Amino acid sequence: MQVWLGRTLQKLDSLLLGVCQEFKEEGYLKVVDAYALIGDVSGLAEKIQSFFMQEVISETHSVLKSIILYEVILMLWEYDRLTYSDLCLQIPESKFRQCLLRTLAVLFKIMCSYHEIMGFQLENKVNLNFTVSHLFM
Repeated sequence: MQVWLGRTLQKLDSLLLGVCQEFKEEGYLKVVDAYALIGDVSGLAEKIQSFFMQEVISETHSVLKSIILYEVILMLWEYDRLTYSDLCLQIPESKFRQCLLRTLAVLFKIMCSYHEIMGFQLENKVNLNFTVSHLFM
């Protein structure tokens, strides 16, 4: 039973991470329903915050690596092991604007998904569906 629960929670985490990357109402509803079912709504809030932070770091790190690796392809093995702050220090001044624009684009996409999650109101969806269904009865 514990193994099944562990796998189910991993699938939920994977689905939630996908929702954090790009908001999809259906996926978000599944995650909310599942966490409500197991009685861990506060755990869901913590995971959402954690996954968004993880996504910001991962995506911006990828932007930094891609800009630096474009500059120095021959040192691939060394740059693959650099920390986030080391990568920031390696950005040539001539590539700073490009890096900033790509980073902001990535952050905007993530923040749009975050905004969708924070603005999502299940009660309004339920009330709207209830009202519409009664109008056509």
